[in-house]
Amino acid sequence: MSCVRTSMNGLCLHQLVSRMLREDYQRRDPGQYHRMRSRTLELLTGVFPASNTLQQMQIAAHVLELYREQLPIAGTYTDFSAVRTQERQREYEPGDLPYLHRFLEASLARSDWQSELIAAGEHHALLEDIAAQDPGSIVVLCNSSGIPLGFSAGLRLHALTLPLLDRYAPAHRELLGELAGSLYSLPAEAADTLFILLAAVDTEQPYYQPEELGAMLLQSWLVYTSGGLRTIVATADNQLNLLLPLLGFQEQIQSRPKQAAPTGLIVWDLDFRQVTFEVWVQRVFQLAVQAPEAVLAEEPQSLDWKDVKQIVQHLYKDALLEEIPLVQRLGLAGEYVRQQVQHILTDKQPPYPLTELEQSLLRESYLQKNYRKSQLAEAFHMSRTTFYRHSRLAFIHLGHVLTRVLRDIDLHGDR
Repeated sequence: MSCVRTSMNGLCLHQLVSRMLREDYQRRDPGQYHRMRSRTLELLTGVFPASNTLQQMQIAAHVLELYREQLPIAGTYTDFSAVRTQERQREYEPGDLPYLHRFLEASLARSDWQSELIAAGEHHALLEDIAAQDPGSIVVLCNSSGIPLGFSAGLRLHALTLPLLDRYAPAHRELLGELAGSLYSLPAEAADTLFILLAAVDTEQPYYQPEELGAMLLQSWLVYTSGGLRTIVATADNQLNLLLPLLGFQEQIQSRPKQAAPTGLIVWDLDFRQVTFEVWVQRVFQLAVQAPEAVLAEEPQSLDWKDVKQIVQHLYKDALLEEIPLVQRLGLAGEYVRQQVQHILTDKQPPYPLTELEQSLLRESYLQKNYRKSQLAEAFHMSRTTFYRHSRLAFIHLGHVLTRVLRDIDLHGDR
C-alpha cells in the first residue's frame, strides 16, 4: 500500500492515514484505545533514555501527537505530526551560517518574537558571536541532504557567555533576577541553563508551512533540554505565552520586566535538570502511566545531581563520604553509600533510568580512573562539551536510582 513504507525500525504509516485510523479507533472502542495509547506511551518512555537524538525527537513527536487533544489549545505550534524520518535535528556546522542569517533576516522583517529582547540591529552580530563562542547552543533542523530548514540559538549561561548578554540583551539582568549574578562566576563545563535568544525557519522552501517548522523547532527545544538542561525563553508572542505553560514551562513571576526590558515580555523556564522525560510527559498531560520499574512521578524529590557528583568523587574515601551534608542528613555510613554506588555502576543491567552509556561513563571516570577527562571524551567519541553534558545527565539519572535505594532503606530500616 502506498501509505505504508518500511524503515529501520519496522513499518511506518503515513501521518494523515495514521491520524484518521486513530480517530476511528477512538470512536469505535474508546476504552481499548486509551489502554493501547497508555501502553504505547509506556514503551516509548522506556526506550527514550537510550535512544539517539533523532529517535528521541521522533519519540517526543509521537507522544505529543498521541496526546495532542489533551492540550486545552491545539494551535499552529502544536501540530507535531510533520516530523519525518528524513528531517533531523543536529548540532551547528560552520557551513550553516549563511542559511541561518537568511532565515533570521526574513524573520526580522516580520517582527517575530526573537526580535523583542535583542538590541535593535544587533541580531546578526549576536548570531555570529554565538556561532564563534558557543556553537553547541545552536540547534539546526535540516532535511535529508543536511540543508538547514530552521534553527534556534541561545547561550548556555556561564562566566564566558554572560558578557555577550550584557552587550546584546542588556535587559537580561532584570529578566533573570538573582540567577544572573550567580552565573558570572560559573565555569563553562558546569553550565546547565540555556537562554533561547534567536529562532527562525525557512519560509521559502515549498515542503512545509512555517508553523510546521515552528512545531519541529519547539520539539527540538524539548528534546535538547531533556538531556539535563534548564531552558529559559522570554517572549511577548501570544501563542507562545498560551502554549508554553501547557508544555511544562513555568512563568518566572519575580522576573517580570519593569523598565529596562520591552513591555509584554514574559519569562518562562523548563527545568530538566532533575526531571526525566517520562515525568515531564505525566505532568504535562496529567497521566497516571507507570514508567518501567517505578512510578517516578510519585517518588520523593530526586537527589540533586551536584550532591550525587560529590558522592561519586569521594567514593573510595568513606570518612569523606560521611562528611557530605546529604549523607549526614540521611544518617548513612560512608561504607554503605560506597557499596550501593559501586553496585549500581558495575551491575550488568544498569537500573532505570541510568543507561549503559551513562553507567560506563561514570564507571570509567570515577571507579577505574585510568584516563583524564579529555582522553575519556575522545574514547567515547564526544567533544568535551558533549562529554560534560552526558556526565551531568548520568548524575541526574544516578540520583533517581539512589532516591529509590534510599527510599527502600527508609521502608525497611536497613542501613
